[in-house]
Amino acid sequence: MKRIFLALALLSLGVSSCKEKDAPVEQVAEIKIGDSDLKEVVLDKGTHRDILLSGGNGKFSATVKNSKILEAKIDGGYLKLKGLAYGETVVLLRSHDKQKTLTVKVERAEISLTDTEVTLYPSQERQDIKVIGGGDDAIVEAENPEMAITYEWDAKTSKLKLRANHEGEAKLIFRSQDNKPAKELKIIVKADNNVSDQIGFYGTTSKTLRPYFSTLLHAYRPGKMIWISASPRMSRDQTRILMVPLKSPEKGRKIEKSKITFINVDDSKFPSGEYDLIVEEVVPAKGLVTLRGQGFKLVVPYDK
Repeated sequence: MKRIFLALALLSLGVSSCKEKDAPVEQVAEIKIGDSDLKEVVLDKGTHRDILLSGGNGKFSATVKNSKILEAKIDGGYLKLKGLAYGETVVLLRSHDKQKTLTVKVERAEISLTDTEVTLYPSQERQDIKVIGGGDDAIVEAENPEMAITYEWDAKTSKLKLRANHEGEAKLIFRSQDNKPAKELKIIVKADNNVSDQIGFYGTTSKTLRPYFSTLLHAYRPGKMIWISASPRMSRDQTRILMVPLKSPEKGRKIEKSKITFINVDDSKFPSGEYDLIVEEVVPAKGLVTLRGQGFKLVVPYDK
């Protein structure tokens, strides 16, 4: 009888031992970074990104290889990143006996503009144009030979302030400190009226073009002289402008050092001398050309 009880006890012990051996061991899942299990993240300096973590035992730690480039913290189930300086580093994540690395690049975003071309009236200001990206060390280069605009730009705030001085064209070129493409903003300063068929001397610093003086007399000698005057008769003290006529002008052509004589016109603004001009418009039917200078334009006859 004792033998029977002993056999039963041994059998029970064996079954219990088998059950313990067959019991499944609890598995710890691999760490997963984000919904798509990210391997690399790109963000700009000064920007933040929160990434959901899963796997492991639900408790995570994060170590940054280069803490000058990136700040990384764990907040609950999230990895919180902040770009501190441009460069590349690695975040090591740990949970239980699992670990995973995430490459983080802190880069300048490519520059983008809310506008690529704007038209302003003379004396008009605009402050709503945004230059986005490029980093806080981006630079701007101006092609502004006519001094048509003045501008202020702060790369850190992306704010651009423009002021139109007088009719003309300018271009601002925005560049980042890396090899990403530069972006250009073209600025056209144009009054709201056209005077290309009316001989005269006009100021271009206001929304509407107005003559500096009424042209009551003009004379034109082909190849010799153009004369426009505020007086209906020839006199020594009359207000007048003299210049040599252009030969076959073409729209858009730049004319350097064109000699213009101003007599009894505002000497502080318009002393007699050499001026750089642009052929703005040609009206063949009337034989007139519009010449644009800094703050003024002349509509005069030309040589055909």
